[in-house]
Amino acid sequence: MARGGLALIPNLIRGLLRRDVPLKSKALLLAGLVYLVSPVDLIPDFMVGIGWLDDLVIVPLLGWFSWRVLPPTVQDDMKNN
Repeated sequence: MARGGLALIPNLIRGLLRRDVPLKSKALLLAGLVYLVSPVDLIPDFMVGIGWLDDLVIVPLLGWFSWRVLPPTVQDDMKNN
C-alpha cells in the first residue's frame, strides 16, 4: 500500500500542470508543498524529532486529500502513467 502511494507523488506533482485536474486538488497539493518548505510550522523544526512530526502528518494528509478530490478518470490516468 505505501509503495503504491509513494509512486503517485511524481504523478500528483505533474498534475499541477494538467488542465483536467480540478483547482481544489491543485490548491491542496500546493498547500502541502508550501507548508513543507515554509519556515513557519505548528511545531518548530529546531525541536529535533518532534519538530518534523507535523510535517510528516500534514503534508501526506494534504496529498491524500488532493488525490481524493480528483475525478476517477483522472486518478486512473495518473495510476497508469
